[in-house]
Amino acid sequence: MATTNNRISELAFKYLIHDLSETDNIELEQLLREPTNKKLFDEVTDRRRIEAAVKIMRQAETPIQARWMTKQSHYYLCKRNLAAIIKKVFSISNVN
Repeated sequence: MATTNNRISELAFKYLIHDLSETDNIELEQLLREPTNKKLFDEVTDRRRIEAAVKIMRQAETPIQARWMTKQSHYYLCKRNLAAIIKKVFSISNVN
């Protein structure tokens, strides 16, 4: 189950940055046929949740504080793999 959740999180990240290959898209569609996988995908791609977590992380004054806030937001938002996605989205949003 953890491996499936990790893979869904990876595919969700690719989905969010519009980087899903055709193979990834087919795999994602197959995984989303399972209701629990669909629920996880919906949770980790919910823009409001991501924006809220990024807002929390931007309030951090140090990298250590940002890591701690990421852990807090991880438990607060959905208690799954969202923290990893938030980190990636946050690092991309800082580049732009």
